[in-house]
Amino acid sequence: MPKIAAAVLLTALTCAVAIDMSLPMLVSAQEATAVAPAPNKVESGKLIGREITNGQNVVVGVVRAVRLDGQERAADVIVDVGKFVGTDQRDVAFAWKDLQLSDKGGRIMVNMSKAQIEGLPEFQYGEGRQRNTVF
Repeated sequence: MPKIAAAVLLTALTCAVAIDMSLPMLVSAQEATAVAPAPNKVESGKLIGREITNGQNVVVGVVRAVRLDGQERAADVIVDVGKFVGTDQRDVAFAWKDLQLSDKGGRIMVNMSKAQIEGLPEFQYGEGRQRNTVF
């Protein structure tokens, strides 16, 4: 009888963990980095072309490039916010720590108002740096 009870308990715990892990989670990039490091150069390329939303689930822009730190981890994402702020094209840099990721990185959110985004300086690509790249 104790073996059956242990098996039932183990099954219940496994199901509880599976159910808990299947729930959508929204964590900041900084919190995600505490568990797993910021994406490296290879993984960062997967961010290019993804939409970024704000807290109201409105698309604020599209990731156009990723800037790495000295350890080859994502430091900033360069985002075209032109349509959101009412211009043809305007790239700005969002710090990696200011982003929130969910759905295993499938959803990227920045909790900034339109006024805050408009106040960001336009990002200027340096020599050898360009859109749609990781640098």
